[in-house]
Amino acid sequence: MAEVARQSPLPPSAPAQGIENAQPPAPARAPIHQRHTATSRLHALVDPFSKSAAEIKALLRDREQRPVGSQLPQLGAAGVHEYARRRGESMRDLVMRKREIFLAQMGLDTKHSEIAKLEQRTRNWEDALVASEAALEADSQRFEQYLKDNDAKLQEALRRADVEAHARADKAGEAKQLAAAIAAIKGETSKIEEQLQECQRLKAFLDSVTPEDWFEALAATRAQKKAALRAAWQAECDAASARKQDAAAARQRAEHDVQCARTQQQYERAEQAHREAVALLRAVLAEPAPEEPDYAAVDAEGAEQALHFREPAQLLAVFSQLEGSNMFQIQTAQDAEAGLEAARAEHSVTTAALDAQAGELQRQLNELQASVASNRERCAHLQSAALESAPVGSSGESSAPAPGGAPAPSSSTQQQQQQQAQQQPYGLAALAEAVAAAYEAAGFTQDASVTSMQMLQKLEERLEECLAAVGPPTGPTALLAEQVERAREKERRQAARSGKLAEQVAEHEARVARVLSRAAAPRLQRGGKPAMTRSVLHKAEVEGVRERGTDGEEELAAFLSIVDEALDDSA
Repeated sequence: MAEVARQSPLPPSAPAQGIENAQPPAPARAPIHQRHTATSRLHALVDPFSKSAAEIKALLRDREQRPVGSQLPQLGAAGVHEYARRRGESMRDLVMRKREIFLAQMGLDTKHSEIAKLEQRTRNWEDALVASEAALEADSQRFEQYLKDNDAKLQEALRRADVEAHARADKAGEAKQLAAAIAAIKGETSKIEEQLQECQRLKAFLDSVTPEDWFEALAATRAQKKAALRAAWQAECDAASARKQDAAAARQRAEHDVQCARTQQQYERAEQAHREAVALLRAVLAEPAPEEPDYAAVDAEGAEQALHFREPAQLLAVFSQLEGSNMFQIQTAQDAEAGLEAARAEHSVTTAALDAQAGELQRQLNELQASVASNRERCAHLQSAALESAPVGSSGESSAPAPGGAPAPSSSTQQQQQQQAQQQPYGLAALAEAVAAAYEAAGFTQDASVTSMQMLQKLEERLEECLAAVGPPTGPTALLAEQVERAREKERRQAARSGKLAEQVAEHEARVARVLSRAAAPRLQRGGKPAMTRSVLHKAEVEGVRERGTDGEEELAAFLSIVDEALDDSA
């Protein structure tokens, strides 16, 4: 201890706290294994940068330099006091120094343990580094092997690519050759198809000019061949069926003989016959069934051999015949066109004449309508004047009661009734009379047993016969009949129109005469109280209640009016 104290003397006047707080200058750069970590600083009992730490390090160096057998001197209590006296220190200072030495020794042990741990960790790191270097070396070797394998695969791929390129080039050349061959085959096929189409057109033309009886004869020949084949096949089928039936009957007879045999010889003979019958039946059953004949082959053979024209002269004769028929048809068409042009010209002339007549008739109609309107106005004026001049009930015709208590109808009421009677449509009796008159006019003998419907049927048949005799609508006879019919219809309409006009004029004149006579008559003087006329209750009209006969008559009248209007428009 004294030697240690001598080797590391401390000034006696320096306190322990000052020693601990003294900071030596930090080293410039210590090695990594000599550096202190924050954890080691926290757990250290002495600051590694203090003066005490420097002294402890010096003691450790001295200890390492001291021989192994040397030890510190052992001092007793007297020795301690003596040592302290010599050093000029008190016992307290000595204890403090010893304490610091102990703490330094303990810190050294801790550092040694930490150094051992760090060395072990370093060795572990070195081992891990060696293992990492070995793994890296192995990885580098594997990578080099991978590069070598990759180069080998690349060379193999290049070689394969070269082979495939050559094969592709060969296939491309072969494809070009095949495409050229296909194009050539397609060209030949198109030529053959064109020839086939041409042959089909020629065949169709030849079939069109071939007589129908030749086709019928060819079809009959094919039918005969098919019938013969079918009969032969049916005969073979019947023969096979007969053989099967005979073999089956023979086996049945043999079985019966076997069952009915009485002696051994008969049994043996029957058994032999039975075996032969069974073998025959098996052979017959094993025979294949007769095949049905191929009728399509007969049709194909007939189609190949079917040719009506064998020499060019036959075609020339057909061409000459067709040319003659074509010339006849052309002449007929030209005649029809000429007739059509003539009919069109005549139609235009007739249309112009009819238009002129229609204009004239329209003008006359307008004049008549104007005259009728003026006469109606005059009649209305005269009626109003007569009513104003005559007092109410002065006229005997209007005020005199009818024999029965009812008032006598006036002249205006009679006129309205006459107009309604004229406008009323034909009844069924009138229609039957008209049908009977037309029936007699057509040349038929009227009979009481013949009904109106039968008359109409006979008239329709006679009209159909006349139309058939006249010919088609575009024929000259039909055109002439149409012209005559139009002329007759025109005459009929003119006569009807003239009759209507005459009736209207006569009616108008009679009405005017009645009005004038009534106006010129003396005024009737009445005496006494005037007679009161009977009041008539107003009856509401019931719509929709009509008789079946009235409906039919109205429909007939409407139809006849539509027909008259259509005829007037066509005229």
